[in-house]
Amino acid sequence: MKIDMQDIFEQAGNLFYAVAKEQGLQAIQLGELKLLINENWLPRYNEGKDNFPTPAAHTILITLDSLEAADATAKEAYGKFAQFYILHTEAFTHELQVHISETVQEIIRIFPSAPGKHNQYGEAIQDLFRPPISARISH
Repeated sequence: MKIDMQDIFEQAGNLFYAVAKEQGLQAIQLGELKLLINENWLPRYNEGKDNFPTPAAHTILITLDSLEAADATAKEAYGKFAQFYILHTEAFTHELQVHISETVQEIIRIFPSAPGKHNQYGEAIQDLFRPPISARISH
């Protein structure tokens, strides 16, 4: 089954929402998260389109709005991403994984959690993106 990039961007939105919620994101801070997404995803996928939201940024932002409106939990949002990723690992290039990881780290930096608290979804994504041991040994 061919995966559309829009599906990947929607799932990235699920992940970013989960990480931000785990950091204690409040509804009033959603605008700041959206600005971060635009700054991180607009230039890379803009294709010279005069700063209009790209399919990537637009899809991620719609996903964030939808999750916030549904008052989704971080666990629910991350579960959707993880399930999609496991089923479609091949659709996530190394470059895309790096870009997603960088955005996750930026979310964690911008929305600090309580001292000593780790973001379980920020850590889980690093484990999910790590190649299996057999793939690391063969290279």
